[in-house]
Amino acid sequence: MRRALRLLLLESNPGQSLLVSHALSQLPQICHWTVVSTSETLLDYLHHRGPYTNAAQFPLPDLILLDWDLELANSPQVLKELKADPRLRIIPVVVLTGSRQEREVAASYNLGSTSFIVKPPSPEALLPMMRTFVQYWSDIVRLPFRASAT
Repeated sequence: MRRALRLLLLESNPGQSLLVSHALSQLPQICHWTVVSTSETLLDYLHHRGPYTNAAQFPLPDLILLDWDLELANSPQVLKELKADPRLRIIPVVVLTGSRQEREVAASYNLGSTSFIVKPPSPEALLPMMRTFVQYWSDIVRLPFRASAT
């Protein structure tokens, strides 16, 4: 049996966080996710600091969804730190944003993001997008920490 996909989502906007969580909860694939709202909390989770010290309870994710909010989440710096850390750089980081600016697309890839996804314009369009996204990452891609999963 296939292991559930583990996602860690950095989303600085509470409304967007609820929309993404709702979309994930509607999917047929088994998916577990944790939402954090700040870059500091994301790094605490990944380094098992503060309330996340129990590594069994807060395992490393299979995938990180990173809101590309330049002011609140400081996403470029977070991405740079993740890719500089030998223990964390193997985790795919997908930028999920409302921005369509080419300079931000280029910046995210230059810093090591795996993908850059623009959030759909309507909440109704988020569910089909997340369905495709999770299906791709859970059924098609072989992830490093899931190599032993059947």
